[in-house]
Amino acid sequence: MTHYGALHLYGHSHGSLPGCGRSLDVGVDCWDWRPATVPEILERMAEDARREGGPAAAAALAEAA
Repeated sequence: MTHYGALHLYGHSHGSLPGCGRSLDVGVDCWDWRPATVPEILERMAEDARREGGPAAAAALAEAA
């Protein structure tokens, strides 16, 4: 089953798995040893999308969030 627009948040990989698309490591060891907020997560996902797919990919992520 596909969950369109869903975010895939994971931890316990200690930063060894890179985030991509709507997927991101939210373990505290990747966030200065503190929990990440939803706005911070969405911003980092947008930054990753800009870096990987350009402004159009970042805009699509922002629109879906």
